[in-house]
Amino acid sequence: MGTTVERHTHVDFEEGVECLIGEREAIANVTYAKFMGVVFILFGIVGIPYAGETLLGIGLTPAHNFLHIMTGVLWIAAVMTFDGTYARMLNQVIGLAYLTLGAFGLSESVPQIHVLFNLNEMTTVFNVVIGLVTLGVGWGVNTSHLKHWWP
Repeated sequence: MGTTVERHTHVDFEEGVECLIGEREAIANVTYAKFMGVVFILFGIVGIPYAGETLLGIGLTPAHNFLHIMTGVLWIAAVMTFDGTYARMLNQVIGLAYLTLGAFGLSESVPQIHVLFNLNEMTTVFNVVIGLVTLGVGWGVNTSHLKHWWP
């Protein structure tokens, strides 16, 4: 006849705060992926007429522009699919990839990469900075309370 009301005598404040912070940290990865996706797509498209030249100090080739556009598309796709749960993983992967490209730019051990992507000092600095920032966003955000399969 009546309804039963379950009363909680214990309020777990810390669990609520962790959930709120966790959502904010997940949103940070998604927001970063959205922003960088748009920036990379625009930079890749704007760079098409500058293939073989430099734009903002960054040496560009058709392959380099294609890489920027595809990186941006991957970031946007990670946000749009699966409600952005892959944004953190992709930030980690792209950060590592750009840091690796920066290392190739510093080492000059693979001259084919220098020719293919027209790597110069500014491009190397750009790759290292983008790699470090993206890794910082991807790994620095604590989402251990979420049930992701990615570490």
